[in-house]
Amino acid sequence: MSTITIGSVNCRGLSETVKRIDIFTKYKDLYDIIILVDTHSTSEKEKQWLHEWGYVGKFSSFSSKSRGVAVLFRNTFEFKIHGETIDLSGNFVILDITIQDYRITLAAIYGPNNDEPAFFDNIKNKISHFGNSSIVVVGDWNVVQDYEMDTLYYRNENNPQSKAKIHEVMHDLDLLDIWRLQHPFEKRYSWRGPNRKQSRLDYFMITSDIEAFIKKLVENNLPSVHQEREGLELELKVIREKNVKGIITRAKARWQVEGEKGSNYFCNLEKKHYTEKIIPKLILEDESEIMDPCIIRNEQKQFYKKLYTSSNPLLLETHRSTFLQHDNPFITKPIEEEVESCEGPLSVQECLSSLKHMKNSKSPGIDGFTVEFYNFFGMILNYH
Repeated sequence: MSTITIGSVNCRGLSETVKRIDIFTKYKDLYDIIILVDTHSTSEKEKQWLHEWGYVGKFSSFSSKSRGVAVLFRNTFEFKIHGETIDLSGNFVILDITIQDYRITLAAIYGPNNDEPAFFDNIKNKISHFGNSSIVVVGDWNVVQDYEMDTLYYRNENNPQSKAKIHEVMHDLDLLDIWRLQHPFEKRYSWRGPNRKQSRLDYFMITSDIEAFIKKLVENNLPSVHQEREGLELELKVIREKNVKGIITRAKARWQVEGEKGSNYFCNLEKKHYTEKIIPKLILEDESEIMDPCIIRNEQKQFYKKLYTSSNPLLLETHRSTFLQHDNPFITKPIEEEVESCEGPLSVQECLSSLKHMKNSKSPGIDGFTVEFYNFFGMILNYH
């Protein structure tokens, strides 16, 4: 049996298209089976997400704001799903599956935030229902197993009943925390919260019969992993250098444009921009084509003239005359103070008030300084 890689990613929401495509693209090249938790998927979006993934997958969806689990497969190996249990609340997907003649129960879970031991008891029963001796349980359990090794800056133990139930489930199903077995003294965390709190909530549990395969895989691939890392670092360096060169080129371009210094490069660039803006051809209502620039301009003029001309000029003139009467309740003549305020120079307070209503990361001027900068230094700049 060839090597099959299984990876797990805590997504913290994949509703945003750019983030979702990035996750799919990145991990499609790393794993044969990828388990995604906290996806924020909905049943209406499952077909779209599966189309974006490009292969087979199973979803447990809930809402676009919380929960969600997905098990996605690549077409790089043979597998057959004999049975499935999918939670309608977006908390787990449990599969009875044969992967290259090796039958296992694969469970992807997203545990509740509250202390709910019944949830893990339910998981145990559903896994046991398939009757497979080989089990893999992956995901975000939302429960810490060892507070000494798996937490940082925690004052109290959370979800003690769920913790006890998980230990019971691990014993009954012969599950092992394979990462902790291979890293008995290492502290790593998969979640970070306020006040510098950190914890390891994501676990990869396997039965002891699979442990031998995992040990062999890790021992045989340690040198190649190191070699792959060096290759990736070199590739990253090349990408960074390319990006830096692009930044430098754009900076020079901006300097040349703003400095009014002409060159063949920028003349050609301007010519290209002009070419992209022109309309080479128009198709009229009678499906005839015109290509002469003068005729095209005249056709555009007539089109917009017709578009913005009232179909009933007499009614338009009557309405305008009525609307502009002095006693019209919709028209209020500004008082002298308002006229002077509109015509006079802007005050500092007016500028500061406008800045407070602008969105962050926007630049109100050509100097490039953002709204946050002016809001922070506004009172200081007021005196200069």
